[in-house]
Amino acid sequence: MLEDGSPLSVPPALIHSPKTNRNRPAYDYINDVSSQAGFKPVDLINQMFPTEQSLTDLDGVLVRLKEHITNTDKTLSDSLIERAISREQAKKDIEKPKEAVNDLISQVNQIRGKAESSEKMVNDICRDIKSLDHLKKNLTMSIIALRRMHMLSTAVERLELTSKRKQYLEAAALLEAIAELSSVFKLPRVSQLTKRVGVLSTELVSQIRREFEVPNSNPQSLTEACQVIQALGGQAKMEFISWFIERTLAEYNRLFKPGEEVGSISNVKRRFVWLDKTMIHFNERFSRVFPTSWNMEATIAEEFCLLTRSHITETLKDRSELTATDLVSAVRKTVAFERQFNERFATIADIHMSPRASSQMEHKYQGIISSAFDSSLDIYTKDEDQRMGAHLQKLLSEENWDPEGGRDSVLSSSTGLVVMFKQTVQTCTELSKNHPMVEVARILSKYLDQYTTAITEKLPGPDVRFADLQERVVCAIINTADYLAKTTSSMEEIIKLSIHPKLVDKINFQADQNRFQDLIVRAVKCLSKGLENKFDVALVMMIKMPWGSWQSVEDQSDYVNQISTYVHQSVPNIHAHLSNATHFRFFCDTLITSFLPTLIGSIYRCRKISEMGAQQLLVDFKGIRSVLAELPSSIRINSPSAPPKRYLKMLHHEMDAADSLLKVILTPAPGLLSSFHSLMPNATEADLQKIMDLKGLSRSEQKVLMGGGVGGNGQKEEKGGGGGEGKVASVAAEANKIKRLFGNLALPELDKIRALGGDEELQEFSWPAWMAQNVINQRQPNDAKPHDVISRNRGDIISVDADEDLTDRHARGLSLICGDRTPTGLKISPEIVSMISQAKKISHTKPDKAENIFKRAMAIESFDPDLLNSYAEFLEEHRQDLYTAHHLYNQAVFVYPGHEDAMANLNRISPIIRSLEKVEYDRLDARCEELRLTVHRVETRALHQMEKSHHYLHVYHTNAIEGSPVSLSETESLIRTGRIGGTSGVITVEQLFEVISTSEAYHFTKLIAYNGRSNGVKVDLIDVLEIHKRVLSRVQPEEGGKYRTHPVRVADHIAPHPSDVPIWMARLDRWLMSDDLHLNVIERAAMAHYRLVWIHPFNDGNGRTARMLMNLILMRGGYPPALIKKEDRLDYYETLKQADPLHGDDIRPFVHFITQCLERTMVEYKLQLETLSPMERQGEREE
Repeated sequence: MLEDGSPLSVPPALIHSPKTNRNRPAYDYINDVSSQAGFKPVDLINQMFPTEQSLTDLDGVLVRLKEHITNTDKTLSDSLIERAISREQAKKDIEKPKEAVNDLISQVNQIRGKAESSEKMVNDICRDIKSLDHLKKNLTMSIIALRRMHMLSTAVERLELTSKRKQYLEAAALLEAIAELSSVFKLPRVSQLTKRVGVLSTELVSQIRREFEVPNSNPQSLTEACQVIQALGGQAKMEFISWFIERTLAEYNRLFKPGEEVGSISNVKRRFVWLDKTMIHFNERFSRVFPTSWNMEATIAEEFCLLTRSHITETLKDRSELTATDLVSAVRKTVAFERQFNERFATIADIHMSPRASSQMEHKYQGIISSAFDSSLDIYTKDEDQRMGAHLQKLLSEENWDPEGGRDSVLSSSTGLVVMFKQTVQTCTELSKNHPMVEVARILSKYLDQYTTAITEKLPGPDVRFADLQERVVCAIINTADYLAKTTSSMEEIIKLSIHPKLVDKINFQADQNRFQDLIVRAVKCLSKGLENKFDVALVMMIKMPWGSWQSVEDQSDYVNQISTYVHQSVPNIHAHLSNATHFRFFCDTLITSFLPTLIGSIYRCRKISEMGAQQLLVDFKGIRSVLAELPSSIRINSPSAPPKRYLKMLHHEMDAADSLLKVILTPAPGLLSSFHSLMPNATEADLQKIMDLKGLSRSEQKVLMGGGVGGNGQKEEKGGGGGEGKVASVAAEANKIKRLFGNLALPELDKIRALGGDEELQEFSWPAWMAQNVINQRQPNDAKPHDVISRNRGDIISVDADEDLTDRHARGLSLICGDRTPTGLKISPEIVSMISQAKKISHTKPDKAENIFKRAMAIESFDPDLLNSYAEFLEEHRQDLYTAHHLYNQAVFVYPGHEDAMANLNRISPIIRSLEKVEYDRLDARCEELRLTVHRVETRALHQMEKSHHYLHVYHTNAIEGSPVSLSETESLIRTGRIGGTSGVITVEQLFEVISTSEAYHFTKLIAYNGRSNGVKVDLIDVLEIHKRVLSRVQPEEGGKYRTHPVRVADHIAPHPSDVPIWMARLDRWLMSDDLHLNVIERAAMAHYRLVWIHPFNDGNGRTARMLMNLILMRGGYPPALIKKEDRLDYYETLKQADPLHGDDIRPFVHFITQCLERTMVEYKLQLETLSPMERQGEREE
């Protein structure tokens, strides 16, 4: 038991006591236990006395414990004593090494002292040695100076003596020695000697000049005298050479000075003869006198050339008696002289000069004299101008305009013209390589223009039916233009190689080559028109045939055989006489693009076409298709019977349109509208009217067909009858397709679709007719007249009464578009008329003031067609603003389709706009390719960082356009970290979520753009809905990807009714997945953007989704995403407004705006890439 009463819990194996283990001494056990770690006395006592009986031996245990304590104390005492002794011994042992170390330090200090004293002694010895060395050096220099002084004095005395004895060789050596010795001293004595030497040098030079003046001087003496001149140095040498050359050319300057008969331009050859004689005399007497390094012969020739040039320049100031013949003769003789001297002294240069100096010397004399004639060569160019003009008139008068030969035949006058041009260029190349060649090039361009105009006038008129001779003439003109274009290019290269490099940029025949290309285009169109004029006979025959009473379908009609005959007669002849297969291909393309619309138009000119007649026409048109398909077979690209695929595509596209028209005519009256809308989606109401007339429908039948079948919402109402069920089934099939596309995204039920008009097929989605029904498609009043019809004229969509005339109809259209600002009819304000007249009067003298007048007039009345047309003409002529002018012409025609001037201007400028757009698209393609190559050279990490920064920019700007107050830095921080610091203003939580949603949607857009590249620019509507779902995912997730269910009006644009949205979106889907090959990728992207915002299918997020759809198409087309910035908001909305059918129906301004944004984005990409460090740009981009 313990003191607290608890029982002992010691294992039996650990209990030891004298009674439990009598064989073992108790103190041994105590010693063992007490020496263990963690010893506890209580545990020991419990082990020794586990029971009361064990306490009987308590005294013995105490005795043993005391013994144990005593023994332990003794052991401890012995250990302490032993340790004390060891410590003392250790101290003694440590003291001995310390003493040894001290002794060692003392010895080291002694050695150091001795070393310092030794070093001091050595320094003293070295100092003494240096002093002795300087002393020796000074003594040596003094001795040398004294010796040189003696040598200098002796040399001066000796020079004086040799000068008197004319010992020039020794004098030259002495002069060199004196020059070397005198350069060392700067003492008064030396200065006196130097002056004495100068006097002696002057006397020597004078003496040597007298030696050279003596006719029969000893050549050896003269050679030694030149050594003296060489020793005297550069200045004396140059003065002597100048004196000798002036003496040599003195006679020439006297004989040939300006004003003398012998110095006239016609006697220029005598100058060169004089030089030849002088050089012969010089070589006979002085060839071995002058040192070779002086190059005296070349120096004399150069001075002669410079003097001659000054003489000629002075002589040419008097041009009274100067003729082109004398001038050309003199220049040619001068150039021949320069060429001769070039060859002569180039050989000397090769022998005595370095390769580089030799190359420079080779052309040293080229133009050194003849350049003086350049200022007077205008006499030659004027004479050449007159000669060319006369020769050109002679060539044109002698042209028989009956080319003989085959494919390579050209007009004979063109070959004569080219020969004359080549002679002129060769002559001018011989005369000058400076500005006269530029003038000659201008003259060549002038007569090329005149010749082009002359042969252009020989082209037959547009109404002429060609004979074989005329076809050959036109082919010869095409071959001639092609020949001249190639020859002009080669002449340009020849002139550029011959002219001075500084004037190369002034030689440009591009304008002439463009004129030749224009002539080729015009002549090819003339060929096409000539063949079309032959076809007119067959077309007239077709129009007059009784199609309305046709009884049965037979083989192709006679007019088809006649067309085939004309083709087989004319086309081989044309192909046989065209030298370039490209021109023949262009002829084929031009023919079908011009003839086929005329062919289709001829169908409308027929009186009446029955069902049999339409079937016969289908057979006939199949024959025409076959004939035209074989048209370019003689090109032989792949095989003799394989026309180009592009040509066949164009042919089939136009012929398919004709077949569609005939199939619509074949359609019975109940299904006419459905067939018309499905087969001819781009046709107008005027076309439908003509088709009904061709079918022979009466006015009442037409009213019933159109008026009774159109409901208030613009869809046809079901009238009952046998055809209703099939049409409802067709709409049901369309609804099933929509369901497959959209899934469960808030689609209307099938009965709702039926309610829209169960008897109408969904129309094909086309441009711009796809949006043309918007105005009438709005929910009309229930009391709409049954005889209301649809009128569509360039987007001017209005609901009109069938009985009103065109003037009232147009007035109502203006009223709908312009509101109260436009009066009934087309009454133009006198104030506007006055302002237009005033602006036109001052447009040429004061264009700025005229423009202000036009702007004020536009502010008063912006829908006046005359004002729009006049202002557009002003902008086109005086501001060269073709894009704005095109838009105003388009708007004028939109307001008043009968405005002839505006329509003519629009038709004229539209091809120019298309060509400018093509150039713009080509430039963007080149910039995009350059950007793509730069991107692939950028390190992946740097590229990812750049893409992140542009991601932030796109998210910020697309939200800012919608009015979001979140700044760019806040947008970046929110996307990167999910939080922002202090905000720039009041920002709601919803606006912050919009940033995240837009970022996710934009990221998704880039992802599907990359993954869907195999589809080209096609976009699935499901992708559009997925983008919209992400745009609203954090703000209105329940609205994401779902169509709106309430009407929407944005500014003055009324979007389609909610129940019509699925149909419009189905049409959009078909267009997005179609191969619209006539559209550029940029045009397709811009149109997709506009069409989506026009439909406005969603409650919110339409603009952001449209911009991402646009960028999706751009990225799949190989372009970077276009960034529309917040600062572009006004232009962005304005160009969208101009594309609306109620504001001009002109999509081009919006396409142009997107093009500018895309180009700016690519420029910013390029600049950012160029600012990357070399380390960031050295890596390859990882795939």
